[in-house]
Amino acid sequence: MIDTISELLTNWGFDAPPGGWLAHCFAISVVLILAVIANVIAKRVILRAVKAIIKRTKYKWDDVFIERNVFGRFSHIAPALVIYILTPLAIASGGADPEGAEGLAETLIDYVRRASLIYMLLVTVLSVDSFFNAILDIYRTFDISKHIPLKSFIQVAKIFLYFLCIMFVIALVVGQSPLKLIAGLGAMTAVIMLVFKEPILGFTAGIQLTTNKMVARGDWIEVPQFGADGDVVDVELINKLIGSA
Repeated sequence: MIDTISELLTNWGFDAPPGGWLAHCFAISVVLILAVIANVIAKRVILRAVKAIIKRTKYKWDDVFIERNVFGRFSHIAPALVIYILTPLAIASGGADPEGAEGLAETLIDYVRRASLIYMLLVTVLSVDSFFNAILDIYRTFDISKHIPLKSFIQVAKIFLYFLCIMFVIALVVGQSPLKLIAGLGAMTAVIMLVFKEPILGFTAGIQLTTNKMVARGDWIEVPQFGADGDVVDVELINKLIGSA
């Protein structure tokens, strides 16, 4: 791409190296414009089409994915994907570049692609988070949800999801394999257990409450010593009573 643009600019009267830098600026502008176009297509064409199709179905459960903005969040990947794919073509050193520009170009490409990957990773995690919320909302429409609460399991899955996300982001920033970082955490098991003590205890208690059917949504619980007196509205990872007398 750069060589083609440089040749075109040279034919227009621009001499290298200024013509080479101008070619890079022009190519980067093209990539940014394509990213904006991809964003518009994803949000105003594809996303609207998906919403229209879902609203026309006779089922109500699929509307939850729109309410939770699952597809809306995922659409943010489109411009980042364009930048990730086309950045090497826009920044790669061409024949009209000054001496020493090749190393700088490779460094810029590496930084931009890492930033794009981090952005796409965060968008994906947020989309999956919304997907989990939608699944939980759909599950609550069934009577079985009153006897087998699923929220604590969803919360554990989210913790694991965000933990992996943090590991991958750190790995991209430092330029190391995420597997090495995760393996290195083996020596910090005691610290991790201490940090996540409450969620682990809450998850264990949630399993016991679920399997033994000790409490369910809608039950009335009164525990004077803890100031609890009201209806059970939810069973969460961090166990707490929320209700009204």
